[in-house]
Amino acid sequence: MERHFFEANGVKLSYLDFGGPSTRTLVALHGHFGTATTFADLARGLPEWRVVALDQRGHGWSDHVAEEAYGRDNYVQDLQIFIEAELGGSPVVLLGHSLGGVNAYQLAARKPALVRAMIIEDIGAEIHDDQSWLKKLPSRVPTLRELQQTLENLLRPGAFSYFGDWV
Repeated sequence: MERHFFEANGVKLSYLDFGGPSTRTLVALHGHFGTATTFADLARGLPEWRVVALDQRGHGWSDHVAEEAYGRDNYVQDLQIFIEAELGGSPVVLLGHSLGGVNAYQLAARKPALVRAMIIEDIGAEIHDDQSWLKKLPSRVPTLRELQQTLENLLRPGAFSYFGDWV
């Protein structure tokens, strides 16, 4: 596993290249609160694939940017530049979890020549539920435990176990 950095529209982004044959590339995109390391176990289980996982803007080792720079267009442009400049521009298989799934859908719709196939997990093509509670989240919290508590206070106790044993 090797960590690499590149620049997309003035933002320094990071990714992990877990290796494997370069003829079959799987680009893994984490969800909110995730990082590229989320896919380490998956990469070990797919030795016949080259697995690369992007730390999307504001996550992991990638730059955190101004609030207005987290629009869908920003994420999709990052992903397009990543595939074209860092991976050579050949079509890839996209694995997207939650936020990563939405970004994968959007890239495939806008730049279908870059996408061979998609695996989307934990998000639909359309979202119809009330997500207004997201605007009540603070911009920063000091620990994962405090983030989990904040989320549970906004939703309901025990409703947010996303972090598991990390907290």
